[in-house]
Amino acid sequence: MKRKTLMTVLAIVGAVVAILADLFGWAIGSKVILYTVVALLLYSTLEGRLDIQRVKLQSDKLKDPKFWLAFLTALVPIMDKIFDLGLPVKEIIALLALIMGAFFGVDAMKAKKEANEYVRKITKEAIEQ
Repeated sequence: MKRKTLMTVLAIVGAVVAILADLFGWAIGSKVILYTVVALLLYSTLEGRLDIQRVKLQSDKLKDPKFWLAFLTALVPIMDKIFDLGLPVKEIIALLALIMGAFFGVDAMKAKKEANEYVRKITKEAIEQ
C-alpha cells in the first residue's frame, strides 16, 4: 500500500471515529487511537497483501453457481423482511434448496465416476506389475 493511500485511509478512519465519538459521547483516549493506528499499519503492511493474494487465488469461486444459489437462498428472506415484499419465502427457499440439491447431486455423481476410474487405473497397474 502506498504511503499516500495509507494516510488517506487513516484520515478517513480518524474522521469517522471522531464523528461517532461526538454523536455517541464516547471518551476515546490517546492510547486507543495509537493502538488503532499501529494495528492498521501492521495489517496494511503485513497481512493486507496476503489477503489480496488469497482473494485473487479464489476469484473463480465467485463464478460458481452453487455459491450464488446459496447466497440467493440466504438473501431472499432478508430482502422480504426489509422491503416487505410479501414473497412466499418458504416456497422460494424450497425451490432453491431443490436446485441446490441437484447441483450437489451432479457433483457427487462426478466424484463417484472419478473415484471409479481411479480404482480401475490402480487395479490395472497392480495387475500389470
